[in-house]
Amino acid sequence: MAKKMAKVVVPVTDIWSRPQFESSRLSQALFGEKVRVLRRKPRHLYVRCEDGYEGWLNESHVTELQKDSRLYAESVVKVPVAEIYHTPKAKTPSGRLSFGSLIEYDQKLSGMLRLIDSGGWIKEHDLRLKKPPRVSARAIITTLKTFLGIPYLWGGKSGFGLDCSGLIQLVYGFYGYELPRDSKDQRKKGRKVARRNLKPGDLIFSPGHVAVYLGKSVIIHSSLRAGGVKVESINESSKFYREDINKKIIEMRRII
Repeated sequence: MAKKMAKVVVPVTDIWSRPQFESSRLSQALFGEKVRVLRRKPRHLYVRCEDGYEGWLNESHVTELQKDSRLYAESVVKVPVAEIYHTPKAKTPSGRLSFGSLIEYDQKLSGMLRLIDSGGWIKEHDLRLKKPPRVSARAIITTLKTFLGIPYLWGGKSGFGLDCSGLIQLVYGFYGYELPRDSKDQRKKGRKVARRNLKPGDLIFSPGHVAVYLGKSVIIHSSLRAGGVKVESINESSKFYREDINKKIIEMRRII
């Protein structure tokens, strides 16, 4: 499979720094995501993800793509976690897929779509069927808030767990703003803005961290200290004040 394209066929697969489970999680790849296989070892593949990130993943979590395979699915999961069912009429879900998972389907029945890869069924209203144009900050913020309470996970970029830059890359990418995986690289995108000129949707960077400005000194981010995705404040008079972020802001960037 070396130097070929492959597609993730599990809900989420970890991208590791070394070809062993005990190594550090660098990032994740979602169901339907395409990766380029650069080299392999027993049971592991070294891949380059669509965002340029490289690392090792479990070989059983992907399937090789044929030359005539479509490289991109039109449909994308638009809720933090979507449930999958064995049949269109099943009441109990048999699995789950994350926001941002790429879906290819071949049947539609009673508001349900049949996944080509697994044969399972997903609710049509959990998907974005066509790629929208870039949208307003309000739409992005509304989507960010659907992730409130999702737990923090180092290297996570799915509806099952997120780190700070994973949340930003996942949600902004959904709306066509393709950003790098790490906050240090996200900081190179867009244009610099002064604090007095901050607008909702702007990104606020502190060392090793990124948050989204919501207006009135309020931010949303995925934070280890907060336990996950949470709305907090950079206003000293707020009971939700995050001094560690406010006192260490190094830059603010406008992406939208």
